Amino acid sequence: MINTGNTIHIDDVGTWVLTGQIKGGTIASNSSAAALILVGEDPGLDGVTIAGNLKTISNVPTSPFVSNGLHFAGGSLTLNTFVSSYFTNSQALTGTGDFFLNGASIVPLATLTIGSGVAIRNLNTSGRIMPGSGTGGVINEGLISAEVPRGRIDISISLANRGTIQVTAGMLSVAANSVFPSFSGGSLNTGAWIVGSNSTLILGTASITTNDATVILKGVGSTFIAINPLRRNRGFFSISDGRDFSSVGSLTNTGTINICSLSTLSVLDTIVNASGLIDLNHKLIVDYSGASPLSELVGQIGTHIISSAAIADPTLGIGSKDDGNVVLLQLATVGDANLDEFVNFEDLTALSQNYESSPLLGPGWTGGDFNYDGAVNLTDLYSLGYQYQDPLNPLPQALQTLGLPIIEVPEPGMTILFLGAWWCCRGAGIRRLHVRSNITSPGSSPDS
Repeated sequence: MINTGNTIHIDDVGTWVLTGQIKGGTIASNSSAAALILVGEDPGLDGVTIAGNLKTISNVPTSPFVSNGLHFAGGSLTLNTFVSSYFTNSQALTGTGDFFLNGASIVPLATLTIGSGVAIRNLNTSGRIMPGSGTGGVINEGLISAEVPRGRIDISISLANRGTIQVTAGMLSVAANSVFPSFSGGSLNTGAWIVGSNSTLILGTASITTNDATVILKGVGSTFIAINPLRRNRGFFSISDGRDFSSVGSLTNTGTINICSLSTLSVLDTIVNASGLIDLNHKLIVDYSGASPLSELVGQIGTHIISSAAIADPTLGIGSKDDGNVVLLQLATVGDANLDEFVNFEDLTALSQNYESSPLLGPGWTGGDFNYDGAVNLTDLYSLGYQYQDPLNPLPQALQTLGLPIIEVPEPGMTILFLGAWWCCRGAGIRRLHVRSNITSPGSSPDS
């Protein structure tokens, strides 16, 4: 059927049976109850535009062929159970829309490019992207997303990911025997790879020691075994929502690492970050041997180690301490000297022991130097005083007991202005550092 310049409307309840190929034009459907069956010799779609939400089913073993691309005009195409859609020549899915696999398969016989506005998703069950008789492969510039609990998407064909591969539920698996252009020599090279809570991403037998791509692990149970051997980050690496990550050895960062709320990055031995950026919004733990890295890491605060949460809320800061072979950097309330999440008499006592003294190496955060200027003075006292809460030791009496100046806690707005000015000075170099991200899929962005 030659449909160039025309539109076939499939809007009524029921099943529409079309014989042979549909060439050109648009197939439109606004009925969730309507479906299309393509039958006959070499049934298929040739250079067709999909508008609305179209479902296709097929009589086994007949399967539709697609040639000269599919264009999505904001709608969706659903392949239902037992349908295998063969893509005969090198072509692309273009426009903006969703391609749902409901127990069905995409079979490229040549190179299939998924455009930046197109998302391939599983629906209700599982889906497959698998090889046929040709030398097919997939270039993903859009989104391939597994989204069904207990469902999965299996990819067993050459995959070059330049967009986003994500798992928000269930599993997405790339077969071990697939040619995998996005991974080589221990390096994950391109695209974004996102794993949500209680979801699993499998990249065959890949063992990623270097990340040059974007990797985002969101939530407890986000399983991505291939990234566990990570030793060098040159791209964008993010953990969030309670998803912790522990390195198998030293970690070198020349890209960007985001440690988001409730998540902890634990590094064995050393972390090298002199030319990278760490956005610390919970905890960084370094379990070291040899010399303590505390002074080196503290020296990077405000330039190579920042906290977007603390920049937004100047009553927060990056606290630090060395417990002997373990260094902790933690997002904390300014004034919480011992990092126990309370600002009370214990913290005030630590400050008092260093007040108006300038030790050779500085007292550090645990000694009351909350702005890391090497001295403990009235600035640090006011910072602590504004956050002080200890009903058993009220601030005026506590100050008198410890021999500290009796201060009046300033108005919150004044304190925020003061602390904000300090952070601006500390972060003067931050504006020259840019968070790197190569996510290109529709509706996706890195964690912050």
